[in-house]
Amino acid sequence: MIGSGLVDALSQASQRAVGELAHVVSVRIGGTLIENWTNYSISIDLLQPADSFSLAVGNAGKEAYDLCRPDAEVQIILDGNTVLTGYIDKRTRTVSRDSGRTLAISGRDKGGRLVDESAPLVSFGGLGIKQLAEKMVSPWFSEVILTNASNRRLLRGGSKVPLARVSSEPAIDQSPKPERSVSPGQSRWAVLSHFLEEAELLGWSTADGRSFVVGLPNYNQERQYRFLLPRPQSARANEGNVLDVEEGDGVAERFSRITVVGMSRGRSADARHIAARGSVKNGPGAAGEGLDFVRAKDLIIADDDVRDDKHALSKARREMALRDSAGKTLSITAPGHSQEYLPGRWVVYAPDTMCSYEDEEIGAVGYYYITAVSFTRSRGQATTQLTLAEKGATLRL
Repeated sequence: MIGSGLVDALSQASQRAVGELAHVVSVRIGGTLIENWTNYSISIDLLQPADSFSLAVGNAGKEAYDLCRPDAEVQIILDGNTVLTGYIDKRTRTVSRDSGRTLAISGRDKGGRLVDESAPLVSFGGLGIKQLAEKMVSPWFSEVILTNASNRRLLRGGSKVPLARVSSEPAIDQSPKPERSVSPGQSRWAVLSHFLEEAELLGWSTADGRSFVVGLPNYNQERQYRFLLPRPQSARANEGNVLDVEEGDGVAERFSRITVVGMSRGRSADARHIAARGSVKNGPGAAGEGLDFVRAKDLIIADDDVRDDKHALSKARREMALRDSAGKTLSITAPGHSQEYLPGRWVVYAPDTMCSYEDEEIGAVGYYYITAVSFTRSRGQATTQLTLAEKGATLRL
């Protein structure tokens, strides 16, 4: 058994028969609940501007068809927990002599409005990141919040299960940003994501659709899920709860050394010179070779916004961290949509939580941050695909 905390104390009892629940997906439109959707895909991803859903149900009558009109506001509910709130983009009705009537809907959460709609033509001079976000997400979200604690509780099951131990949420710099105005035609998300990236922040919608979160990954959490991929003929085979795993480790977009330089103009219009420089290396070699790289691979980035050597070094470190994180990927597929956190209390998989993963065959053991979950039911089988990032990874929208 690896790690420590409440999940470890529960031992194998908390991990038995993951996915044995009969999961129920419902759609609420206004005060009406449409139940028993038999095929579905629901994707929640902190690194994408909009979460998505597609659902299908057989033998749907006229009442369900009329309710599921395009642009209707919907709540997607999994095992009694609201996991996504948004709008229907498309409704499809199929009638077949062999298979009968089928109603299918697809759409996105309220973040889809930020992707589609043009930003209001405003200036952001003197605004902090929270005030700027409020201008971009209103009226689709009633507030901008700087903590994901309440949303994490909602996704995991509300008051029905206890929260794992979590340190205070990461602090957010709310200092005013440089003067900038919106260019006509820019989407709300294009404007917002630019400022979020500059501030090294992420942004995502809450499951109930009320709030937009501006924040950072919270790696200081007790793990809430455990995944084990046993080796063949393992004595721990009955503990295994991974159907598929895909692990990537590459250097195609990575570099052994990254240097950021700030440029300034000289006396003539065409004269420019380096005013600031910062460099980071992947390995111990002169050009960063010797760890992930056998031979040197250099990248130089010119950035006119870099003010001094300290700023250049910070930019170089972030660029290196982002590329290293993107070069190492881990995705697992588990049966069902939840794990037993306490006896009889099942916790739905949720992003912005921590888990452990062990691949017994290659000896890989670690703690990971869940960035995305995708709930799927097809041909009667319910599974969840989870995208994991190494603890402490720097993430980019």
